[in-house]
Amino acid sequence: MGIELELIKLCEADRREINCAVSRFAAQIDLSNEIVFCCASHGFEVVRRNNLSPADVRW
Repeated sequence: MGIELELIKLCEADRREINCAVSRFAAQIDLSNEIVFCCASHGFEVVRRNNLSPADVRW
């Protein structure tokens, strides 16, 4: 029994690309999976909720 790893790499992703990648990732998960979600990106917090900042965000 080994560990299977999958990397989904997004660079300069806009909101649509992030949403599509997260949806594809979520569709692959079943109850026997253990998952790790790691993101190195910019983000912000609003009312104790963390958010990713897509490349096309307008401040």
